[in-house]
Amino acid sequence: MAHTYMRLRGLWHNWKIKNVHKGIIPLGYSGALTECGNKSHRLSVLLNSGFLVPNGVVIEHTALKRYATWSPQERVKFFDQLWRMVDKKQCVVRCSGSDEDGAGQSFAGVFDSVLDIDRITIQAGFETVLKSFQSKRAGSYQNQSDFMHRGNILVQQMIDAEYSGVLFTQSPMAPGQMLLEMAKGTADDLVSGRVTPLSLRFGRFTHKKCDDTASPIDLAELIQIGQKVESLFGKPQDIEWAYFKGRFYLVQSRDITTLNLGSELELARQTQWGGFFDRFGDGTKDELILKQDEMSEVLPRPTPLSFSIMSSLWAPGGSVEIACRELGLKYPMPENINGHMYQLFGKVYSDVALKSEATLTFPKSMEKSLNAQCHDVEQKFRNDLLPPLVKKLAYWSATDLEKLTFTQKIEFIGTVSNYFRQEVYVVAEKINILASILGHKAAVECEKIGLDVLQIMSAPAAYSPNNIISLASSLPENQQKEYLLKAMGHRAIFDYELSIPRYNEAPEMLWKLALINIKSLNFIKKNNTQASPKLPEIMQLSMQFQGLKEQAKHEALRVYAILRTALLEIDKAFGNEGLIFYLGLDEVLNCIENQVPRLKDVAINRLEQSQLTKQYAPEKATLSLHDCELLSNLSQSIKNNNDEMQGSFVSGGQDVCGSIFVATEQQEQGLEDLTNFNPGDILICKMVNPAWLPYVLQSTAVVSEVGGWLSHMAIVAREHNIPMIVGCTGLGQFRNGMEIKITKSGLIEMQTPNVLGIAIGAQ
Repeated sequence: MAHTYMRLRGLWHNWKIKNVHKGIIPLGYSGALTECGNKSHRLSVLLNSGFLVPNGVVIEHTALKRYATWSPQERVKFFDQLWRMVDKKQCVVRCSGSDEDGAGQSFAGVFDSVLDIDRITIQAGFETVLKSFQSKRAGSYQNQSDFMHRGNILVQQMIDAEYSGVLFTQSPMAPGQMLLEMAKGTADDLVSGRVTPLSLRFGRFTHKKCDDTASPIDLAELIQIGQKVESLFGKPQDIEWAYFKGRFYLVQSRDITTLNLGSELELARQTQWGGFFDRFGDGTKDELILKQDEMSEVLPRPTPLSFSIMSSLWAPGGSVEIACRELGLKYPMPENINGHMYQLFGKVYSDVALKSEATLTFPKSMEKSLNAQCHDVEQKFRNDLLPPLVKKLAYWSATDLEKLTFTQKIEFIGTVSNYFRQEVYVVAEKINILASILGHKAAVECEKIGLDVLQIMSAPAAYSPNNIISLASSLPENQQKEYLLKAMGHRAIFDYELSIPRYNEAPEMLWKLALINIKSLNFIKKNNTQASPKLPEIMQLSMQFQGLKEQAKHEALRVYAILRTALLEIDKAFGNEGLIFYLGLDEVLNCIENQVPRLKDVAINRLEQSQLTKQYAPEKATLSLHDCELLSNLSQSIKNNNDEMQGSFVSGGQDVCGSIFVATEQQEQGLEDLTNFNPGDILICKMVNPAWLPYVLQSTAVVSEVGGWLSHMAIVAREHNIPMIVGCTGLGQFRNGMEIKITKSGLIEMQTPNVLGIAIGAQ
């Protein structure tokens, strides 16, 4: 029924356009506007979706082509009808090109708009916009000197705005923030760069303010509107708005064309934050979402291979779930999430909500069988796992990996990794789970009898590194190193990081560790004389399983060490540079020899990305969503040593050098051409005139005193990756012909001597 209604309504609209409106399409006719440019069509969709949009009409391009053939009388009749269809209200005439405001290019500021149109001036305004379709700057936008845009013209009721502005629902340089710029009056001065706007930032997901800038009006409703518009169109939006008598009107919405642009470093940073917000953007606004926990200590900055293996242990169907199933417990990990571990700029965090949701509980109905479960698990570890483990390790250690073919080496890695994940670690995790349950019960018992559970549970475990070193310290000095290598040679500073050498590969690391720990242990022995009290059975069992947990980990790491040895053998094919550790486990297991060059490129890229982005790793151990919104912003500024000059980068990021061209006031006002501008010059000006588009595209960089992040020229500069700095002061110090260098950090360096001795730096 609904489909039939829509079809009939579309037929009725088409009939009216052809026979009644004569090529003039009311803005509410969304179906008829699909070929009339994104600007008109989107405004129509917004209008029909309940947003406040000034009413208007669109003159389609077929009618515009006929316009040149009309007589003066036909034109008068046409504009009379047009004036009636906008309710005889003051209006604005704008272009709505078929290629304009698309996903790949915006045409921002390329075509003319005419404001404050009435019945007397509507024809002149209409013809001004029509003429701009063939302007020089329209052609230069796509480097086509004879570019003829297939355009339509939008006529809308004029909003006598108290304030107007632009809202980017995602800031181009801060994926976690919205960027809003506003000014008094209409938006024309703002987007053309003729005024310096008030700039504000809001959390893209929390909607909290990200700076201390005060707004003259309440913007909360506009932020909500922006989020709804983005949801409607499915992508971050560049929204022009007007505020009048307490209400926000939308006058344009287009996909942002300047996302995912910039230097390699900036793209890597934005990609990291983009992935983060895709996963956590719907999180609770004020609660913690990420927290560094024990895994962060074990794997502070894991390589992709180590992270993929450890993540797989907690993933659905992994070691932890198998262990839970064998213990009769539920493991509530969502199917579409690969465990609770999350890596942000190299650092490992725990997803707080997911980890809390996946917390294991031991049903009361099973409490009576707890002791039996513990006994059964311990016996299986000692009798069923350890004996075959010893045999496998002896066999694998004796295998001459160098003599295996590439395929056989991969199969060997698959065998060892599967044994580690599906057998050894399953048993180890069962012990971990029971140790955790017993520890909780022991804590309750301690509270009942007034004991300090932390002191009781800190008794040394036989297979802990500290205890092994303690035992070594009691041996004759000439036997200590041999004992330590035998007992701990398969371990490392970060046991689960495969890229780190084991102690038997770098024994000096073990000697250093042992020396530090022996001194500490000697101090503890001299000062800790407190006797252990007699403990209840549950506490003794808990301490027993804490020791068993350490032993299980200790033995599992023997398998892990064999896995590292095999991976190093494969790494020879990658150049012995450790690149194998920058692949995921699945990539390694599916690797065939002729794919090595391609996978090597993948690994190199990941290594470079990790080195590039690690500088952005958060310092905090706990992060809320709003914390991350703030951290996602890297605002860049420039200033000299005495703070006389400052500004903000709105585009670019690469090092550039060039000769300065300083625009005069006459040129800025469009009264003179930039006759002495040479391609490759760095354009210095108080304000970037939109008519300078051909010059901006030929410039090495642009430095402007007036403008903002969302001015048309800033948008265009970002589209073409042209460095641009706005909001600068003190530009009067520059003279034509001076040589300057702009670095990635925002530093501006004089390359030729100047009597003023300018020193301009970034902060």
